[in-house]
Amino acid sequence: MNFELTKYIPVIDFLAEVLGEHTEIVLQEIYQEEAGYVSSVVYIKHNISGRKIGAPGTDFVAKIIKSQEFKTKDYIVNYTGRSAQGHLLRSSSMFLKDTDDNLIGMLCINIDDSQLVKMSSLFNMGLQMLEGYLVDNQKNIQDNARVHVQENMYLSPDTSLEDAIYEFTGNKNIILSQMSKKKKKAIVSHLYDNGFFELKDSISKTATIFSMSEVSIYKYLQEIKEEK
Repeated sequence: MNFELTKYIPVIDFLAEVLGEHTEIVLQEIYQEEAGYVSSVVYIKHNISGRKIGAPGTDFVAKIIKSQEFKTKDYIVNYTGRSAQGHLLRSSSMFLKDTDDNLIGMLCINIDDSQLVKMSSLFNMGLQMLEGYLVDNQKNIQDNARVHVQENMYLSPDTSLEDAIYEFTGNKNIILSQMSKKKKKAIVSHLYDNGFFELKDSISKTATIFSMSEVSIYKYLQEIKEEK
């Protein structure tokens, strides 16, 4: 093996650990003799292609050498490969070069996607089964869009009261501190009816929003309870 290729072995071991057993990683050595280029497998992890050390390079290697594509690219990714057993693989190759930019090897990653293909097939079957259900329930979905919302999701406790007030007034630009007592009391009544004052710190937060004292909010609540 070309000594310059040995530095890639720890990288291959690392990738093999990260990518798992369904991913084969191969180091191929390439060098030129008078009769032409020689290519062979010199290191392999997670063998799923059926090759062994010393196995010849692929026809892809031959095409790369003929086209000299390695001179303008550093790698090619996600092309289709085929194992010796006929399994289709998703393959990618990195071109390894010496200091003179000569091709000395290729680091190849071959991924067996057959399990994903099976899962995709099952998923598509599930979608077909759901299609009829979704069509049958389209009317219900449209009806639900007109149903009164009974639960609102808030991003934080600090915004829950503000959102509830704006929902009631229908105007986010309104200046609450300048509203009349009657309107403020109507909002407090709305909050009371919806249980907001059962929540922690709701009195103080409401007072802050209205720029009023907590005592004033308590008075509003007392009046509202008496009226009810």
